[in-house]
Amino acid sequence: MNLFYMAGKQDGRLKLAGAVRQATRKIDGVAWRGLEIDPGPQPQLVLRQATQMYPIRERAETIGWKAAAIGARGVLRVSFQGGKDLPAWKSNVDQSPVDVRMPWPLADGPSNPWDLSLHVTEQGGPVFLGVHKALDRAALIELCKGDGLELGPGPKPQILPSDKVRVRYVEQKSPEEWAKLYGDHYDIAADQTLWRHYVVGEAHDLPVDDGSLDFIFSSHVFEHLANPLGHLHIWQRKLKPGGRIVAVVPDISGSKDQAAPLSALAEAVEEQRNNNFSPSIEHYRRFVACRQSKDSPEKLRGQQRSIHVHFYTNTNMAILLDHAVRHLGYSDYSIRHTPNSKEFHFVVTR
Repeated sequence: MNLFYMAGKQDGRLKLAGAVRQATRKIDGVAWRGLEIDPGPQPQLVLRQATQMYPIRERAETIGWKAAAIGARGVLRVSFQGGKDLPAWKSNVDQSPVDVRMPWPLADGPSNPWDLSLHVTEQGGPVFLGVHKALDRAALIELCKGDGLELGPGPKPQILPSDKVRVRYVEQKSPEEWAKLYGDHYDIAADQTLWRHYVVGEAHDLPVDDGSLDFIFSSHVFEHLANPLGHLHIWQRKLKPGGRIVAVVPDISGSKDQAAPLSALAEAVEEQRNNNFSPSIEHYRRFVACRQSKDSPEKLRGQQRSIHVHFYTNTNMAILLDHAVRHLGYSDYSIRHTPNSKEFHFVVTR
């Protein structure tokens, strides 16, 4: 649950009161993103309908948050709201971080959605709530050497050409078409020197020869793809032996998709069997339901609106990539993940 991201975006599901600041601090020598919370008479954070959101809805005792006093001592109280006689977790925290615990009652889970409140009380000083470790993309990008593609980079690609990198950018429209459609919204002119590297294509119909690529990179693209196994199968053929798929993917536990169901392997297998690379009306219905969109699924599909077709965290992505290794000709995969981050990284090798 990425309260850092939600606070920065002023997400309507997170109610803030008092002095709450986004911050990055080190915990045990590692940079964490989180919130600095000054003490006050009432809860500073209330997360609405928290028990419907991943990972809180999994009823875990801890979800990856840590708390540490900014001064000598702080007092943090965590409680659910919405039922009678609900327990609370309260801790005196010093500068040594402690795991924040969810105060689940001993009885069965809630029949109605509960809110979650966090209160730094006036019995102590300010507290740093560590939400997630900071993930660095630098090591991931360093893997992208040789001949490769970046899928869906928009006007700001991340893999740049150099004496060690020969990259092309695959987009559904040419940069000239972007300038007409989105020129008022994006700083496209700054990247005109890269326009010659762009090619028009689709993620399932890459305009390159089989066995020609050292890498295929994408950032916040994979979740938009119907038939993920079908895409991975096609990409495997385009890679040289030892070539890599390198991807950054939104994590359901830390993104706007917290209310969505995790995508299952059985669904991906069925989509591959049907060989359909376009989102179905059911995909649009699921997206509208989890985002509470005012537009109908039929309207969004008619507009061919880009949506999150599938929803991932490290656990179901590991199941998907394990299937790719066993059935699609890949040799290995790795996932870099930290709880509550808005994204995670994966690498799968031919």
